[in-house]
Amino acid sequence: MSKPTTHELLVQAIMDYYNMNERWEAKGFDENGRKVRSILSDIRRLCTQRRYEVQDKRKNLKAKKKANQNQDTEN
Repeated sequence: MSKPTTHELLVQAIMDYYNMNERWEAKGFDENGRKVRSILSDIRRLCTQRRYEVQDKRKNLKAKKKANQNQDTEN
């Protein structure tokens, strides 16, 4: 099985947050509140990581597009 992508980890963390937050809101246990905060920290870290991945991909796509345009003008 392949390693999950950052996007997949982020989606899973959001689903975990939703489920744990529902439990915490319904029952109010302190432990569940700590878990919600921990999951939110994970989401923040994953969002930052994913943002860098998207930024790098956009830079690469722009560079390829520019290289193709330069190649077309040379021909």
